[in-house]
Amino acid sequence: MTASEATGVDASKIIDVAVVGGGVSGTYIGWRLATSLKYEKVHLYELSDRIGGRLLSVPMPEMPHVIAEFGGMGFLGCQEIVSQLVTHLNIPTKPFPVGSPNNLYYLRGKHLYQTPEDITDPTKVPYNLRQDEQGINPGELTTKAFLQLIPELKNIQPGEQASLEKWQQLRETWQIDGQYLYNMGLWELLLKALSHEAYKFSADTDGYFSYYGTWNAAQAIEVQMINPGLKSRDAWNDAKTLQQGYQKLPETLATEFQKHNGQIHLQHRLISFAPHNNSKNPLLKLTFEDRTQKHQITVFAKHLILAMPKRSLELLDQNNFFFQNPQLRRNLQAVSTDPAFKLFLCYPYPWWRNLNIQDGTSITDLPIRNCFYFGTEGEQTGATSPLPENMNSLMMASFTDGAVTDFWQAMKYESQFPQRRRLFRKSETIKPLLTTFLKADGSAYTEHLQASENMVFTAQQQLKELHNLTDLPTPYAAFYLDWTKDPYGGAWHTWNPLCKPWEIIPQIRRPLPEQNIYICGDCYSNVQGWVQGALNSAERVLQDHFKLTWPDWLNKNYQLGP
Repeated sequence: MTASEATGVDASKIIDVAVVGGGVSGTYIGWRLATSLKYEKVHLYELSDRIGGRLLSVPMPEMPHVIAEFGGMGFLGCQEIVSQLVTHLNIPTKPFPVGSPNNLYYLRGKHLYQTPEDITDPTKVPYNLRQDEQGINPGELTTKAFLQLIPELKNIQPGEQASLEKWQQLRETWQIDGQYLYNMGLWELLLKALSHEAYKFSADTDGYFSYYGTWNAAQAIEVQMINPGLKSRDAWNDAKTLQQGYQKLPETLATEFQKHNGQIHLQHRLISFAPHNNSKNPLLKLTFEDRTQKHQITVFAKHLILAMPKRSLELLDQNNFFFQNPQLRRNLQAVSTDPAFKLFLCYPYPWWRNLNIQDGTSITDLPIRNCFYFGTEGEQTGATSPLPENMNSLMMASFTDGAVTDFWQAMKYESQFPQRRRLFRKSETIKPLLTTFLKADGSAYTEHLQASENMVFTAQQQLKELHNLTDLPTPYAAFYLDWTKDPYGGAWHTWNPLCKPWEIIPQIRRPLPEQNIYICGDCYSNVQGWVQGALNSAERVLQDHFKLTWPDWLNKNYQLGP
């Protein structure tokens, strides 16, 4: 009996695997399934008109070889699954510089260089530290706190199997003041060992608010001390990105997927899914809105993979049978979605070099928070305008997260109320950047990525303060992206206190054992906010539930996580 006869469905409408989500995890799963040759019909459905998800790489106007990374930016050498995949796919890379001692901190109105001499000098540091906290690099203050509270950590070596097993025991059993680590937030934990001033010093110099907030303390320690090097500055010395932008990774995976008969359907929104029958060959009935043709289509799949973050899952019909499972509902809420905002300014020349700053980032407690110094067009590989002919240069003037994103949201341009905020337009030849977002009712809308005049003016004022300058050149273009917009809901996620991530991670990959429905992505992974986490999660789904063998390009000792 054929599948069509057993299910009563036209065989042409039956596919083996439907993957929903065209980000890194979705394209990776599609590629791995298609190249395994075990599945003939693998289809990928993506809501937007592009592949990439929260990787969005855009060449800048009048400097086409300088890429603005609106989403994820790079990877570390210790993130083997990323670096080895990029090598396997022959995607050209380049260094992702971390800066030099001339980069700046501007904290509580005081300028410091990012040198050990400045940052550990009690007479220069504008924080009222205890005597035992003085003279310590702010990044090492958290390590000091962890070791004071959990002395056993000193015996754990990142990357070693025996140490990993020891850590697994500690994270489940270690208590401080009668509380398990996993029931505490990182903020609460650190204040048990550090003064509030030391905590603020570490948080302010880190550059990101969410890392020092209510992140599950057990998971935070794992990322910062157990996973090899993720929070170590030394690990960033071999950081890389892709020459054509980080989005090139999912785009390459998608291209290779299609070469092996995989099919990609852009602008397709998943409306509903449900079991079709109770036969020995059960199918899932999927209904999509084809936004290009403005009609609905029905697909029957043997397997459904939701390669989607938390907010995208929430935008699906919550009355669906799948989301009525109490354990799944609890698990989906075990992470917080962290907002983030990026603002890019295009300048006629790299003015920061007058301060002997070449690259990397400077950090401040002003609302701009982090600024990154990116490339100059005439110096890029493949550029047709040699130095000094084309000195156009890119700065990420603000990369901020947490509640400070509200500061910038209040200044955004709104196309329906253009009289409130004007777009920053220094030249009519600069083409507008547009991208697609989603309304709560599921309908799509297009919005400018152009910054408003207010955003640019405010950022310029804060950049002058950060760099201790009285004047700056006027940018000729400005763009921003607020990742809180749907269907993203935020830029990355962190595990909440009062849960055990190592138990939830495998549960959420296949929430209902009787249904061939799976969830993957960095959102519910062991390394949130990184491509590494997305790939770990996707590979686990493939090996645990599709019985794919270990990739021949990946180190067999690499740890995928729970």
